[in-house]
Amino acid sequence: MKRMKSLIAYTMGLILNLFIVKILISYNNNNIIDPMGQLTGGVAPNIDRAHTTEISLLEIVDSGRSLDGMKFETLKRISLLILAITILFNYQLFISVQNLPLGISLKDGSVTLTETKLIFLIFIMSISGIIIYNLNNYNKNKEKGNKKEKLIILKTNLLGIYVLIKSNDWILTIVSWELFNMSLYLFVSLKSENEPGLAASLKYFVLSALSTTFLLMGVCILYFKTGSTNYEIIETSLNELMRYENDQMIILAMILILSTLLFKLGAAPFYQWAPDLYENLDTKYTMWMIIIPKLTVLSFLFLITDAFSIFLHLPAVNLFLLISGSLSIIIGTIALNNQWYIKRFFAFSGISHIGLMLLSLYSFDTQSLFIYAFNYGITTVNIFTIFIILAAFFGRELKNIKDLSGLFKVNKGLSLLLALNLLSLAGVCLRKILRIIR
Repeated sequence: MKRMKSLIAYTMGLILNLFIVKILISYNNNNIIDPMGQLTGGVAPNIDRAHTTEISLLEIVDSGRSLDGMKFETLKRISLLILAITILFNYQLFISVQNLPLGISLKDGSVTLTETKLIFLIFIMSISGIIIYNLNNYNKNKEKGNKKEKLIILKTNLLGIYVLIKSNDWILTIVSWELFNMSLYLFVSLKSENEPGLAASLKYFVLSALSTTFLLMGVCILYFKTGSTNYEIIETSLNELMRYENDQMIILAMILILSTLLFKLGAAPFYQWAPDLYENLDTKYTMWMIIIPKLTVLSFLFLITDAFSIFLHLPAVNLFLLISGSLSIIIGTIALNNQWYIKRFFAFSGISHIGLMLLSLYSFDTQSLFIYAFNYGITTVNIFTIFIILAAFFGRELKNIKDLSGLFKVNKGLSLLLALNLLSLAGVCLRKILRIIR
């Protein structure tokens, strides 16, 4: 019950934060941007409207049509409608599952519906809807021919996430995992015209495919030892096998599965792909890649530790979590000192945050992982929403941290909101600061 109250509080905080963003967007900031993207204050009376445009944040974010006209707008609205229906459907299931202590099992136990799974699904689908809205309201006229493909790929990715979270059988898990990964491969390759972007996308594809083989090897070992792919049957068999002796093959299987999940999270020592990929993607693509896959894998990791009680009690697995979590914090924190590119900065920031979450698993505090993942997702989506607004405002992407200098003079509301979210991401508790000041 206490955990539910915390989640409700975080959700209300997200709604309030986004409401503030919307108010700030609606504020008509009367500034002029010339064709080179340079900002001049005030509205000049004799300005040629063919070369300059009076900027309204509401007009930048909410107005404009795509090159495909109503067809794309209809597809976008249908996508958001389906997401809304999915959220409402899962919310109704959440209401019904609360009265069932063991949840619901479907398809001979291959799919299970529990309170925790439905909370994760509702949250991920809600964040996805916000990101999809942002993806299609930034530089609309600069997109050339890949808008429909982008929406289809994202919906396929969400389908893989939906099945992955609800799965209770390794066969269904592997199929949904591959659907989830293949859609991400296509997504990162949509805007890879330049050589660094293509190299980063190729690196992500090759290394991610390699990590998936570790997952398959781990599942094969579990099937060899237990004779089943169902989570519940495997859990019972593993408890019997490990009661008398530590089976090294089972330990190896768990480490292989954990290695795959750590790679997708970008945790040390599997983090090398993340900074290069995020830096060479457009901001709107980075927003999806830095939030949704991490939230999905964190949810899946939480569910795995919940389904297999032996997972965290294996000394080798626990040591692996300790090493990876500690290295992630150290590498992420040290690397932040020399990062002046915004996307690389948030890539290494995410690595250090993942390290903290892994240490919460190491200490058997799964509730902290649960709350931390939600807080991280909410804060990051707010920060990147602000970056997308600023990119549209200035007519170009903000790549360097120095580009944010003077933002308070341009728009005080957005600068304060960005500072508030950055403080939240840094772990600064404003309530405690106010208490100290008082």
